[in-house]
Amino acid sequence: MRAKRPCWMSAGNGSHQMSAGASPLIGICWPGRRAAGSATSGRAILKALIAGDTDPTRLADLTTGRLKASRAQLIAALQGRVTAHHRFMIDLHLTQIEALDGAVRKLEGHLGEALARFRAAAERLTTMPGLSDTATRVLIAEIGVNMTRFPSAGHLVSWAGLCPRLDESAGKRRSTRIRHATPGSKPP
Repeated sequence: MRAKRPCWMSAGNGSHQMSAGASPLIGICWPGRRAAGSATSGRAILKALIAGDTDPTRLADLTTGRLKASRAQLIAALQGRVTAHHRFMIDLHLTQIEALDGAVRKLEGHLGEALARFRAAAERLTTMPGLSDTATRVLIAEIGVNMTRFPSAGHLVSWAGLCPRLDESAGKRRSTRIRHATPGSKPP
């Protein structure tokens, strides 16, 4: 996301109100997912701006899918000036974003190969509501698949630091916040 913000800012520097039309201008493409409609629209608009097309109507025609703004609002937001410097900066940032997206895809592929021997356990975990493929990979990496080292489910939850403390002395209850545990084992 940090690499995507400068590209958005460079596009907005040329008096374009880019956030008014395509909300996630560039879109966060998580591995295994395609970019949403406005994300692909945002990238198409940025690439057209880099190519030198500044006509708001033609830029608005590049949009696909659902947008949070109407077509008239989008055309109004796309009116403005884009200098050669803006084009250069947008191109620079968009190139970085595409390189980072490629690196993420490459890393995901490598992780998929490394976790191939845990595929059966990962598939069982993904049947649980709320656990995605990524969360499953994190759980397997942090905890493993050998549960014999934990006598009960409570021990596992306590090891992960996800259970509240029972801190009571002389009838007074103290903080029940969850304790600090390994950084990867806690939900974000």
